[in-house]
Amino acid sequence: MLRTITCILTVLTMTMVSYSVTFAADDSHDSHNQGKHMDMSHAASPNHDPYTLSVDPLGDSLTNVNKPVAVIHDGRQLLFASNENAHTFKQHPDKYLADVDAMIIKQQAPTYPLTTCVVSGEKLGEMGKPIQRVIGNRLVTFCCSGCIGKAQKEPAKYLAKIDAAVIETQMKDYPLTTCLVSGEKLGDEMGAPINYVAGTQLVEFCCKGCIKKFEKNPAQYLGKLSQTTQPQDSHSNHNH
Repeated sequence: MLRTITCILTVLTMTMVSYSVTFAADDSHDSHNQGKHMDMSHAASPNHDPYTLSVDPLGDSLTNVNKPVAVIHDGRQLLFASNENAHTFKQHPDKYLADVDAMIIKQQAPTYPLTTCVVSGEKLGEMGKPIQRVIGNRLVTFCCSGCIGKAQKEPAKYLAKIDAAVIETQMKDYPLTTCLVSGEKLGDEMGAPINYVAGTQLVEFCCKGCIKKFEKNPAQYLGKLSQTTQPQDSHSNHNH
């Protein structure tokens, strides 16, 4: 009797192990089929190049979305208004990425800070029409196609040069005296403001904690910055 019970338990154990292995294998297969470049999460871009557009890749507004769905695609953060939009993008990402890049170029070109190629140092336009490319979520303008590959191999090196130029050109006329996220007075009890570049826009924060909140949905905050800038510009023109 004891031997019979032992045999039954052994069979049951082997069956459960076999089921567990099969289930794990199926999970692995499903994850692979979801797209090898896709990582669904609420994390910020690993390169700290947040998605700055006010619409998601499918064209839905992000401005009033409390918790956009973040997708890391090829190391690049993309934000979506819903899980449904994120999954639609996942099926055919190439269908949407060209439009995303075009919108980023249109958004960032007016405040692009450099008149020279970030790689060669050549004056933009001297070697023909400058070439605009998006690396991560950042516009980079090149003097020629030969410089593009160098920037793609070492993006941090060249994006740092753009960051420095953005800060230098925009810091003097930065329109806010309070943190865009917390509302705290900049440079008060929390020390010197933190200069942060989103695309080609300078944003000053009171602390690192506010940067994390900003990166979850930059569109909500950049819209406020734009609204703050416009009245000041108008007032300035009135005084002249």
